[in-house]
Amino acid sequence: MLVSASTPDFSSSKISNFPYENAFKHQYEFYEKRRSDIILKSPTSSGKTDAFLFSFINDYLDAKSKGKRLKTLYLVPTRLLMHSQLENITPHLDKFKIPYKILESGYTYAELFKYLLENDFIISSPDIIFYILLRRKNTQHINFLYQEFIKSLHSIIFDELHLFDTYILFNINNLIKIMKNIKIDTYIYLLSATIELKDVINPSEYVIIDGVSKTREIQVSGQELDYFNYKNVIDFLEKNNLTKDVIYVCNSVDRAIRLHKFFENSAILIGKTWYEEEDDLSREEKIKENLDKCKKGALTFTTSVFRQGIDIGIKTLVTEEPPNLQDAIQTFGRCGRRENSTFIMLTNRSPLLVELNSKTSVSRKEFEELFSKYFTPHEYENLKKMMNAMWYKLYNTTRLKEYVEFLLNDIMKNDFEEFKEYLPDLSFREPVPAVQYDDLAINLFEILRFKDAYKNIYPSNDSFMVGELKDGGRFIKREYKKAAKKDFPTFTLIESKRYKETGLYNLTLKLINIKFKVNAKVGKVGEFPYTFFDPHKLIPIQKSFELKTFFE
Repeated sequence: MLVSASTPDFSSSKISNFPYENAFKHQYEFYEKRRSDIILKSPTSSGKTDAFLFSFINDYLDAKSKGKRLKTLYLVPTRLLMHSQLENITPHLDKFKIPYKILESGYTYAELFKYLLENDFIISSPDIIFYILLRRKNTQHINFLYQEFIKSLHSIIFDELHLFDTYILFNINNLIKIMKNIKIDTYIYLLSATIELKDVINPSEYVIIDGVSKTREIQVSGQELDYFNYKNVIDFLEKNNLTKDVIYVCNSVDRAIRLHKFFENSAILIGKTWYEEEDDLSREEKIKENLDKCKKGALTFTTSVFRQGIDIGIKTLVTEEPPNLQDAIQTFGRCGRRENSTFIMLTNRSPLLVELNSKTSVSRKEFEELFSKYFTPHEYENLKKMMNAMWYKLYNTTRLKEYVEFLLNDIMKNDFEEFKEYLPDLSFREPVPAVQYDDLAINLFEILRFKDAYKNIYPSNDSFMVGELKDGGRFIKREYKKAAKKDFPTFTLIESKRYKETGLYNLTLKLINIKFKVNAKVGKVGEFPYTFFDPHKLIPIQKSFELKTFFE
């Protein structure tokens, strides 16, 4: 199948300092309406970055000529996307002498606000704005610094909004309200491939602009292959001469790492957590190193992180069958951005293989509609009262109460009173019991997926961590075997609080020497994946559970 090239309509009007002679109509519409809050609903390869970047640059230069200074926050979901976008953006920032900074983890608050106040184009994840609200110690100047920073903002860009779940969207919406309450004319730009915002963010409060992709021709085919056996993948890549200028998207981090280790000089693009830190290279530097190798044509193994807005030229992309419609469209969307591309999907579904290998020519829109026949959309969780209650809990915790108080209402307070005994620790992303591992925080239940890894978890003095994993790097190196259900440990139940007359509980559990709390759905032995020993017979008969962070 051939997916034909597509080009958006051009605007007859010009954008000052724009790097191309003509802007697309949706880019010019964004520029024209830049002094509004905007949702730019636009697929991949539609020039979203240039639309917001040159809106900011032109306002920045105008303000500078009048002796004023503007800032913008560009917030993206992943570290890999930060580094990918930084390379696209920085030549323009350098040209116009705009100071910029990509924020990394581990800063003290003094360092953080130093970078926020010194730089005018700041790239980060949205988590950072949330966690400023949770600072408890040494914050005598934080009120002044927080307000000064927010008041200096020209705009805040939330990119790839469709990648966030309901809880994160809810937190983003409240952060937007806080920042707008401090400075009403800070412009909010939401960039998303869809406008599925689950009634959490109200589109009627924004100007909505629809964009169109600019892409080259893409040759599409399907291949029947059992990719769960990594030797089959190796044979397929070698026999088809797919060992250079190829990106292979795995559904499993383990498989990506294993394939990367087999192919010498290949690159690997995965989440920051899974890079081995070396004496001469930090994890951030390893991301940049592998991204550079990928751009130079190295065979590259990656995972779902590659679907999340990575903007590079691709000759050939091979993907294992994506789990849902959004992932299928986003993976395909990496192709044809800067050159003609080849897209190969590995699948065992005969009807899909027949369509992918047909001799037809279709538009990009028609091809994405074809996906909707075979892939179901990702289902968003409904907004729950417990999520609402978390912000009342945040208000009780924060030192910046004056900036949060206006959000409170009777509904939020009532939700808090109903669920206060079941609320997890405050977190921007859905809360999980976190285990310290070097400079990382890893979900305890992620560690349980690897046989006996939990035996190396020890108590931690960090109030945000339930323990610390000390195993000499074995976890990052993937030296543990995958755990079967029979390998999961048995927890000891210390305390329990039942929610009404339901099977939902807040459990205090002990695992070897660590204790922690989780919300869970509880059942009989074998009903759910995890089991517990109940020495005090707190929950008669029921002996297994699954995590259920937010419930009602």
